[in-house]
Amino acid sequence: MSTIKKHWIFILLLWSIATSLPAEEKVITVGVEELNYSPIVNIEKEQVHGFLPDLLQLISIETGARFQIIPFPVARLKREFLHGTIDLQFPDNPKWEGSNQKKSFSMPIVSYSDSIFSIEPQKKLEVVAAPLGFTVMPEIKKRLKMVYSTDTEAMLEMLSLGRIDGIYLNSFVAKNIARSVNMKIHERTDYPIDHDYFFFSTLHHPGALEQLDDFIKSNHTLVSELREKYELEL
Repeated sequence: MSTIKKHWIFILLLWSIATSLPAEEKVITVGVEELNYSPIVNIEKEQVHGFLPDLLQLISIETGARFQIIPFPVARLKREFLHGTIDLQFPDNPKWEGSNQKKSFSMPIVSYSDSIFSIEPQKKLEVVAAPLGFTVMPEIKKRLKMVYSTDTEAMLEMLSLGRIDGIYLNSFVAKNIARSVNMKIHERTDYPIDHDYFFFSTLHHPGALEQLDDFIKSNHTLVSELREKYELEL
């Protein structure tokens, strides 16, 4: 499969009620990072899995809105977003590096904790890997040598082989991937942990964010149950 084709893998959520949007209504494109970020979102064998597509499916069923999830490498995702190729980006956060003041953000969708994980709980850390494009806390960058990867699963493999001392990753994602490969990792509470929220963001379509926010506010229980399904929190 060509790289271009791979980048445009998507899932169209077309569940709609009889009084759905007109045929000419624009499909809302949602850009995501092309890496395994399970349980939040993961693209595997040309299928999109996780909390994000399930959330968009719920919104589609209720409102008739149509969504298209498009994965990009991290650097290209930022370019496509700035150029207006995609309507929404997820996840995003106002405090992350490169955050544009013109961005509009949704209400918080899920909480997150970014932490360092190692195999040995007391191991002295020198080299730690993080996803390429990831915003690493300044305190951590001052104390450790950072290396970056476009593949979260490869980061776990590097850790298991002893090529790095730790990984810096979203705690839900790190634990989920480690569990899938029967690998035991330990969260390093002796290093700073970044607690915050994931948001949708947009440059040109605040109305789409309002629609998302309205659905979440009106369907609080349904969305909470979906978070629980994926062991996520708010």
